[in-house]
Amino acid sequence: MPNLNPAMFATPAASIWTGTGERLLRATRLWTMFAQSRRNPRQAVGLLLGPATTSFLLLMEMTVTAWPEPFITCPPCANITSPDEATLMALFDHAEADNPTAAHRLLADMLPHAIRERLWQTASSVIAETVGAPWR
Repeated sequence: MPNLNPAMFATPAASIWTGTGERLLRATRLWTMFAQSRRNPRQAVGLLLGPATTSFLLLMEMTVTAWPEPFITCPPCANITSPDEATLMALFDHAEADNPTAAHRLLADMLPHAIRERLWQTASSVIAETVGAPWR
């Protein structure tokens, strides 16, 4: 059996994101809670993201449809991130840095190119439409 290092599987603490990143992580968790209870998340997400709300809601619908397994989030109060949250936040990082190559590399093992491209474009719109504190 290979010697596995637990750090290989570690995800970032939620506290590394501040400002816009924190709001996006909170919106992701709220969206998931609302979706699980079959309620509309628009108002709650809108309070966090303002003009980026519509793009964010579209991104989440695309994400949960495209993801190869159910999209998992941590509870809103958790200071850990799930692997899915960490991947989505990395996509936002790449969108903020305007780095589509890194975004495609991030998702290449999971999703076909056309879906990655749509996720990239929508994540870029979310970042462009988000007004407020710095990303990190």
